[in-house]
Amino acid sequence: MLGGSAYSVEPALLSMVCGEPRDERQWLYAFRLCHRHFEIEIECITKSKMKMKRFITPVLFAFTLMFCIGCQSNEEKSNALIQKYLLEKLHNYDSYTQIESNFEKAYNTPLNNSICRQHATNIVRIRNNYQDGMKVLTHQLEEAGLIAEGEEFSGYSKEILNRYPEILETKKRIDNLDPLLSNEISQLSSQSFDETEYIGYSVNHKFRYKDSADNPTTGNYYFLFDKELKNILFVIDLDDETNKSMLDVLNQFCSNDE
Repeated sequence: MLGGSAYSVEPALLSMVCGEPRDERQWLYAFRLCHRHFEIEIECITKSKMKMKRFITPVLFAFTLMFCIGCQSNEEKSNALIQKYLLEKLHNYDSYTQIESNFEKAYNTPLNNSICRQHATNIVRIRNNYQDGMKVLTHQLEEAGLIAEGEEFSGYSKEILNRYPEILETKKRIDNLDPLLSNEISQLSSQSFDETEYIGYSVNHKFRYKDSADNPTTGNYYFLFDKELKNILFVIDLDDETNKSMLDVLNQFCSNDE
């Protein structure tokens, strides 16, 4: 009797087993029939359990995964994004060890403002071009015998420089940087932003690792994340000299609206 109790054996079957007089062949047939009945019952129960297990296992796994993700703290979410970034960035990620990581809310400061960063970067670039141009000009003046080696350029009349077209061209390129620099400084200084405006999260992350030459070194990165901690909005290497210059420019020309 499939679907019934394992002990719901037909009365006729019991009479065959227990009745008098007992026929040995009849008794053996009844025993085998009863044994097969129990086997079928057990097989049905086992299959039902297996079907239930196949259904419950993936559901339970998905629920557990969702529960674990939901239980991640904001610090853990930011660290996961940082590790993913460093895994792609570092030459030898296996040598990475964390020194410290400072997690906090981020606000609309000059560093976190993309427009301010762009103007500050332009100012650094123009200043570097000016310095490089002055080095070229000084070398050209020395080569022309207009100044002694090591002497600073104090200026010459256009009539004199006209005799040296290359020097004059270099001087023009340097002079053209002045209005560009002034414009970038003006644009940066005029930027307004509310430093109390919450925009996401940030992390100062310091760590040790080995560079491409297998030399031990340290990293000091600043990460800016969105409010949901799903994406990195901005990363900067705070130990990079160009970035240090950019930060100096931000400190020099930016003000807040407090």
